[in-house]
Amino acid sequence: MSALPDGFDVLRSPVQRTWRSAGLTLRYRLYDHDGSAVPARPLVILHHGWLDQGASWGPVADRLARDFRVVVPDARGHGDSDWVGPGGAYWFPDYLLDLHNLVLALRADGLMGAESIDLIGHSMGGSVAAYFAGTFPEDVRRLVLIEGLGPPSEGPGLVAARLHGFVSTTRAAWVKRDRVHATKDRADGDDAAPADVMAGQGDAARRLMQADRLLAAPVALWLAGLATRPAPGGNGWIWKSDPLHKARSGMPFVIDHARELWSRIAAPTLVIDAERGFPAPDRAERLALIRDHRAVTLPHVGHNVHLHDPARLAALISAHLLPMAPLGDAERTKPGAGGDSAP
Repeated sequence: MSALPDGFDVLRSPVQRTWRSAGLTLRYRLYDHDGSAVPARPLVILHHGWLDQGASWGPVADRLARDFRVVVPDARGHGDSDWVGPGGAYWFPDYLLDLHNLVLALRADGLMGAESIDLIGHSMGGSVAAYFAGTFPEDVRRLVLIEGLGPPSEGPGLVAARLHGFVSTTRAAWVKRDRVHATKDRADGDDAAPADVMAGQGDAARRLMQADRLLAAPVALWLAGLATRPAPGGNGWIWKSDPLHKARSGMPFVIDHARELWSRIAAPTLVIDAERGFPAPDRAERLALIRDHRAVTLPHVGHNVHLHDPARLAALISAHLLPMAPLGDAERTKPGAGGDSAP
């Protein structure tokens, strides 16, 4: 793709704030068009996916901010939030802890009262949002899962292979992470893996387009500016995300755990999938566990829906969240009903 998708014409600068969780300083962006920053309008939290950052929600968040106050966090180890310290790791339950602490911080700062939140998540962030809604069903008013029904189930007999991969990839990731903070000079014969240093943000944009063939060139360059920072010593650019995220997790995706949490979701839920995305083979079974849901498939887009068609995605989300919105795209279906294809 080369044309700029509809929705990138509305990009304002949000207010940037921080909250604390488990000793880490984490950052979020507040989009609030009326500037009141008080609980006068519903509060929406957008949670990004793996190796992404909150800023990539910009076009969607800016459109939603016409009707809501929108909070967009950077998950730990992503964007401008802290990385875990020495000896640390990224375990999935930590994301729920951070989200819970974010809600508490928003209440303590007077940005929301005791009301429940509207929660939207993409990909890994969709799993975070679904698990949070299943763990704290009373805290979520409405839920939107975008390509967020979890990874494929992992079959039996793979425990040793997973743990072997965890050890080898974690060792390699820590070497790369240490090199990020090393000096730019490298001794001859040093075969340690270097940090992933890129010559410029154009190089980062090309890598993003290689990973996502549907990403428009101007969007890739915009995204590269958000996702990178100067390398130590000013010699090139590096990704903001912690290299440790690329290590294989030592804990598999446990489908029985996910089923329990999906079945506990009380919020009306909109499930948005991409026509060219990554649906799970047992998607219908997973959907049926969410008691009050509607499923929509967006045509002509891939996994990164928020970057491929932000205007249409924002319209679907708004229709689901606004109680006075007409039905149409956001009309809910009974469990087990088939999904629709958005026009």
